[in-house]
Amino acid sequence: MLHENNIIDRMLAKLPKKYKKQLNARYGIDSTEPETIKFIDRIVMDSRDVALAHTGGLSTPQQCIMVLFSLFDLMDKEHAYKKSIQALLKKRIANLYSQLNLKIPGGPDKTHYYALIDIGRLASSLHGKEFADYLMKNFSTFDILMRLADKKFTVLLPGEGFAGPKWSIRVSIANLNDDDYTSIGKNIREVMDDFFQSWEKK
Repeated sequence: MLHENNIIDRMLAKLPKKYKKQLNARYGIDSTEPETIKFIDRIVMDSRDVALAHTGGLSTPQQCIMVLFSLFDLMDKEHAYKKSIQALLKKRIANLYSQLNLKIPGGPDKTHYYALIDIGRLASSLHGKEFADYLMKNFSTFDILMRLADKKFTVLLPGEGFAGPKWSIRVSIANLNDDDYTSIGKNIREVMDDFFQSWEKK
């Protein structure tokens, strides 16, 4: 923490032009007037390689909230909060998969924070391997995602962007109400049924 009217800012303002030029080259990426940037702000910028985006590193507010989260977790000796969240996610993913005719993925590394649904397996499970082969040969994951958005107002993401299989879609389990995941599963199944009905008519 620094006083609003601190000596370091005054020292920076009195630097020789040679040093100001060097500093301006460094901080010019963030401001058209880098000489006006206060020292405390320069520290934050330096902690993120002089990049304002959070992807450049953790900002000061993020670091503070992480400390508070860590303290909260250390104080919860029985892990009551963690267990309640795990139970919530387990219920939501069960709601999602109840509509899909697929087994919920298990294992020690499954947090159920999100679900990666294998579209090939889903198509095969719902309507057989021949239909699954046809779907993957003639369409893309993007076609399914667009139809979900257009017809069912359900916006999901391609699993490939999250290191998942090419033919997978990603459902975040952390953001919506419990019953919403039943609706999402139902919408996915109905879109698959639409593709199947189109295939049957050929």
